[in-house]
Amino acid sequence: MAAKDLIDIHSRLFNHRPFVRGETKHFVKEFETKRKDREVDRVFKVLERVTDLHCCEVDKLRAQCDSVVPNVNANLLVAQSMCNKILDQSRSTEIDQALESSRLAREKEWSNFLTDIQDKCTRIDDAYNQQEADLRKQFEQMENQLDKV
Repeated sequence: MAAKDLIDIHSRLFNHRPFVRGETKHFVKEFETKRKDREVDRVFKVLERVTDLHCCEVDKLRAQCDSVVPNVNANLLVAQSMCNKILDQSRSTEIDQALESSRLAREKEWSNFLTDIQDKCTRIDDAYNQQEADLRKQFEQMENQLDKV
C-alpha cells in the first residue's frame, strides 16, 4: 500500500465533513418544505397578541387592580388581626394549661406529703403507745414483786 492509499483510507474513515454537510442540507430542505412559513406566521400572531395585550388589557387590568387592591389590603389586615387574636388565645390557653398542670402537681405533692406525715405520726403514736404499755407492764411486775417481798 502506498502512502496515498493510506491517506485516502484515512480521509474516508475520519473525514465526516461531506457526510455532515449533506445531512445538514437535507435537514434544512425538509424543514423548509414541510413547515414552510408556519413558524413565521405563529411568531407574527404571538407578536400581534402581545401588542394587543400591552395596548389595551394592561390599562384595564391596572384599573381593576387599583379598585381591588385597597379592599384586599383591608381584608388582609383584618385576617392578620384575627390570626393574632387566635394566637394570643392559644398562648393564654397554653399558659393556663401549664399553670393548671403545675397546680395539680403541687396539690398531689401536698397530699402525698400530708399522707406521709400522717403515717409517720401514726407510727410515732403506735411506738409511744407500745412503749407506754411496755413500761406499765414493767412497773406492774415490779409492784407485784414488791408486794411479794
